[in-house]
Parts: sequence; structure tokens; C-alpha cells
Amino acid sequence: MKDKPPALREKHRYIRYEICCETELEFGEAISTLWKSIEEYMGVESLSDGEVWIIKNKYDEKQQEGVIKVQKDLTEQVISALTLISNFGNSEGFVVCKNVSGTIKKV
Repeated sequence: MKDKPPALREKHRYIRYEICCETELEFGEAISTLWKSIEEYMGVESLSDGEVWIIKNKYDEKQQEGVIKVQKDLTEQVISALTLISNFGNSEGFVVCKNVSGTIKKV
């Protein structure tokens, strides 16, 4: 099966986020809270249509930073969902969106 030509492909954006929390979080703890917040804010149907991906190998446990890949149209909704996070499990914390880029190298 051939790929779609570039003009017909969905445009993506990469969001770099930083977790500010009392304790260091592992990837599993962070991803469950991020998914829960995005799902509650956007709904399951929008989440599946929007192709939201939390990239595992870009997560840095020491600096608590990571990258999310999302469709261009839903970038603002995902950022809004991330800002609504107020705790990670038993510890309080929040998420800061550092920057948004069209390529993963620039993020």
C-alpha cells in the first residue's frame, strides 16, 4: 500500500511539555495522568480522530520532560487539557507546555 502524497497527509505538531511535581515520576505514572486528562477534556472520539501520541523514547525522567505528537487542528485542545492537570497520583504538580513545532528535531 502506497503512502499518501504530502498534500493529502494530515499535518502534525509536536508539543514539548515539562512536568513540575514534588516527586520524580516514571514514564508510566506520567503517561497515565496525561492520557486521563486529555481523554476527559477532549472525549474518546476526538482523541481517536486526533491521532494523539505520547512519544516514549523522548521522555526524560530526570528533567521530567517529554513530547506529544498531535494533529495540527487539535493542538490547542491538547495544550488546554494538559494545563488542567493539578496532581499526579498522590503528589501535587502541574504541566507546562514549553513549545510547539512542526518537526520533532526543532522541538
